[in-house]
Amino acid sequence: MFADNVHYREYQRLLVQLHGLIAAGSNQSPDARELRQQMEKAESQLSEDEIVRLNALSADLSMLHDREIPDPDVVARVPPSEVPNLVDSAYQAARWEDVLELLRAGVSHLWRVDQVAYLRSRAYEGLGERAPAVAFMDEAARRAPTNANYRALALRLLWESKRYREAYTRARDYLTDHSTPARLVLMSGGIIVQRAMQSPEPADLNAVAKLAFDRIRQALPRETSPNLVFSGWVAMGLLAVQVDDAGTATNAFHEALGMETTSDEQVTSTFVLNRELELVRNGKAKTPEERSNARQLTGIVQPSRVAVPA
Repeated sequence: MFADNVHYREYQRLLVQLHGLIAAGSNQSPDARELRQQMEKAESQLSEDEIVRLNALSADLSMLHDREIPDPDVVARVPPSEVPNLVDSAYQAARWEDVLELLRAGVSHLWRVDQVAYLRSRAYEGLGERAPAVAFMDEAARRAPTNANYRALALRLLWESKRYREAYTRARDYLTDHSTPARLVLMSGGIIVQRAMQSPEPADLNAVAKLAFDRIRQALPRETSPNLVFSGWVAMGLLAVQVDDAGTATNAFHEALGMETTSDEQVTSTFVLNRELELVRNGKAKTPEERSNARQLTGIVQPSRVAVPA
């Protein structure tokens, strides 16, 4: 895969940043010139196929600044009427390169721009290329600001890209904003839990954990997905441990364990969750043993992989 090459990933990261600057009207800025110089250095380490692939990405990224650049070869080869079915077939079969290629047929008349960005994000994610996946999901969110799923998916992608500080800051901002939808509150709380398991901790972690705890408690009655309610209770319990509220942690873990089973995660996490409850109840919160056990639960509170554009 192209993403296996560190020079490819570096060029790709710089290219995404450059298109972001172009979208912000800073194409000729000192930062843009610096990025182009860095890209020239990385390009010398790339194969011809990698350069072709990155040029295609650059055309895709042009949508960030309101340009659609169709690929003439794809336009000539694929009848417009067949594009939707071909994209759907390729998407369902996880043929991500085919999805990206078909979206270069000039598809602005077939889908909303946020939907095209969403599809591109999913495809690049499927190829293991997180930098453009984040950029396109952020673009989908920008184009459809009321769609909380896009923002939640972008948040997850940020975390999976190991951009932990950015994910934490974004999650904190969502929690601070009282207009944030319940589902995004739950997913943001999950990011705070995951960040709490890393060292060194952010300086404001306890204050943010308390905020997340309160917002999750408010959001849980409004969430309709049993899986997200389950993960919300687990996150609430882990956040309560973080802020030294063992009683509330115990109650939250009890709520999670008492829910009707609706997912594999609930079944596979039962032993670890019961162990966490036992450790907290026995006064062992924040001990090395409890922290090790808690880290095994962080996968449950990750933002959901499933979201459908509204």
